[in-house]
Amino acid sequence: MDEDEDVDQERQDVYNIPRKDYSEYPLIAKNIRKVYPGVNNNPPKVANKSISLKVRPGELFGLLGPNGAGKTTLVT
Repeated sequence: MDEDEDVDQERQDVYNIPRKDYSEYPLIAKNIRKVYPGVNNNPPKVANKSISLKVRPGELFGLLGPNGAGKTTLVT
């Protein structure tokens, strides 16, 4: 996968959280993917490919990105 180092590190961090420690995080998202079906003979549209993140207690979290980046799709 061609991604930034910090994105790769976050994914590794999420995958290395022991299941017994999940309750210590307000939010853990692991490998979220959303694909909208194709319409009018168009191929399916991948809105979110593979999102993994964690939010620690007391940490502020926000989603930034250009229009069409999949922010709303991730939240809904």
